[in-house]
Amino acid sequence: MGVICVPLAFVVNVSFSEGYFPDILKTSIVRPLQKNPSSTQLDNLRPITNVSTFSKIFEHVFLNRMSHFFQQNNLLSLKQFGFTEGKCTVDAVLHFVSTVIKQLEKKYKVTGHFLDLIKAFDCIIIMLLLSFLEDMGVRGHSNNWCKTFLVGRPQVVESLTGQSGPLEKILGLPQGTVLGPPLFKVYVNRFTTFSQSVWETLFCDDIGLCCAGPTYDLLEIESFMAVALIIQYLKSLNLHINYSKSKLIDFSLNSSPDFQLQFLDSQFEEGNTVKYLGFIIDSALSWKEHIEFLCSKLSSSIFVLKAMSHYKNFFLSRLIYSGLIESQLRYGIAIWGSAPQSHMKRLFAIQKRAVRILVGIGRRDSCRDAFKNLGLLTLTSLYILETLVYFKFKCSTTSGVDVHRYNTRSASEPRQEAHRLKLTASQPQNVGLRLFRSLPHNLKMIAKESLFRKKVKEYLANRSLYSVEEYYAGS
Repeated sequence: MGVICVPLAFVVNVSFSEGYFPDILKTSIVRPLQKNPSSTQLDNLRPITNVSTFSKIFEHVFLNRMSHFFQQNNLLSLKQFGFTEGKCTVDAVLHFVSTVIKQLEKKYKVTGHFLDLIKAFDCIIIMLLLSFLEDMGVRGHSNNWCKTFLVGRPQVVESLTGQSGPLEKILGLPQGTVLGPPLFKVYVNRFTTFSQSVWETLFCDDIGLCCAGPTYDLLEIESFMAVALIIQYLKSLNLHINYSKSKLIDFSLNSSPDFQLQFLDSQFEEGNTVKYLGFIIDSALSWKEHIEFLCSKLSSSIFVLKAMSHYKNFFLSRLIYSGLIESQLRYGIAIWGSAPQSHMKRLFAIQKRAVRILVGIGRRDSCRDAFKNLGLLTLTSLYILETLVYFKFKCSTTSGVDVHRYNTRSASEPRQEAHRLKLTASQPQNVGLRLFRSLPHNLKMIAKESLFRKKVKEYLANRSLYSVEEYYAGS
């Protein structure tokens, strides 16, 4: 490995200093895979693009420099969560849900619009992207390097019967590359709703809009104008909305009139649920549909775990539990973990069933000792851990100093948001504050996120909690 590092570093440095990406690394191989084996339609094929491994080394180096430059100068939109350091899909969904709940707290009528773009990456106008990069400060050799990287890229299609001849790609970002998604983020960086009654949440090409108004009449006007301007803006970028996959949800907690949003001959599909970034969001924000979806997935995983248990390989069974069960439970649990206990009990029952299979005990035997002996976190402990991590390292809180000037004993401590809805009280920032107050002092003082997560996990694993009340009672 050391033999190739020096010449490779030299080639990469020369590429950047000359502002030129090597032509030999541009060729992409497209392999069409069938989504449904029984269908012969062209739309059934999913093109998977492979690029040179050496090309990705060049891209990683350039991406590190470009990302550092953008972060240092605060050039990227704060509402863009995709391919951004320190942000993920959970942060995007939490931002959207928190915005909805804030408007419901004001007794506003609230709708959510989820826009789906048609082949967004394939519609990018390269010269327009290069001009955006230049406006953001990527000029000179850096801009020339991007131009030679994007322009003149041949593609060949490979199938079981052979390989086609090369065809140059003249529109869109190259698929399968490291720089593709970050450059798309630059392309839509100026995205805005142009309205104070509409809030956007972006995760690359996934767009979520929260629209609110004191009445349905005002809400319809504001949302129509905002979405119309967005459609116009997207068209200027050669991006188009797929109306058949775009969703509209009314988040009002009370009964409401039929609310539709229509543009010419197309209208958004209205429903009570929508799948957004791996979460199923329902109109009442009860997370019932999401938990039912999880129960269905985990039931399949239980079948795999039970089948593998016959081989008496504990390491393999533990690996399956971590990869197929605990990872599903952990994903976004800080958001949906405050759902009613009637929903959560179903998930916890499946988790206990998995643990019983791991240790080989009967279905009526208690799992408390099994969780503790294996060092596994219960569903409740997973919720507490993820909520505490979010509260301490990602949540912006207010204190007494922000509200008044009195020199009280708790003036510098975080304060809970004033609220009238249970939905607001169940938000991770409010639940996290209550959980954090009951955490031992030595754990509160840990400043490093990885160490905090490790120590809190050990603390919770030793207690094998079945409910949040047990956590408060033992603190």
